[in-house]
Amino acid sequence: MSTFGLVFDSSPAFSSNAAATPPTATPPPYGLNLDIVHDGDVILDVSAGGTSRRYRVYSQVLCATSVVFRNMLGRQSKFAEAVALRESHKRDDGEPVVVTLQGDDPATMGFVLHVLHGQYKQMPQKITIWRMVRISIICDKYSLHEAMQLIAVVWCDMLKTKAKTHLTDWLLISWVFGPEDIFTEVSRDLMLGKICDSDDGLLFGNQKLPLADCIPAAISGNISSTSLWPGRLL
Repeated sequence: MSTFGLVFDSSPAFSSNAAATPPTATPPPYGLNLDIVHDGDVILDVSAGGTSRRYRVYSQVLCATSVVFRNMLGRQSKFAEAVALRESHKRDDGEPVVVTLQGDDPATMGFVLHVLHGQYKQMPQKITIWRMVRISIICDKYSLHEAMQLIAVVWCDMLKTKAKTHLTDWLLISWVFGPEDIFTEVSRDLMLGKICDSDDGLLFGNQKLPLADCIPAAISGNISSTSLWPGRLL
């Protein structure tokens, strides 16, 4: 399983060049409420692309589900946020600690946080591939594969009929969540689409289109290798 900083670089995950085209309609208002839980000890201040949202959550949930958050907020962490959190617990005044997360799509982070806190009723039964791409980005960045795996499998099963028409989207989604056969099939289809190398990187198909910015270099740099599959399925 990848760790933060190995797969994605420091550029914002929410990019105008992301794999899937954003929907023209306003995304569903999931996660708009500040309080994921009303007595949370952490507020995540999430911002990207000129938008921001703040979510009140449990630090214990974040640390239990993500090694990245555990390194940031855990009992042994020396990060300023963790020190402030321990001081807040000592005071026992109920005042949450603010943690700033830049470059993460705020609305999609709300989806993820609801799932992490077991609030499945807040989740839609169906999801767009546009949203699934962004969920995949966040889950890979914060090592949330295991925590999100069950609901991701349900969503992916509903979307997999679109694998042939959204190849680069599914390259990322199946890299993060599987299944392996879709990752293998999508990789093969891309490789058969007349790959060429240029100063701008790999270009695919007759139109010579580049992979989206959100596709990790770990994938694009080794796309022709059968050793790509990271074996993350649990």
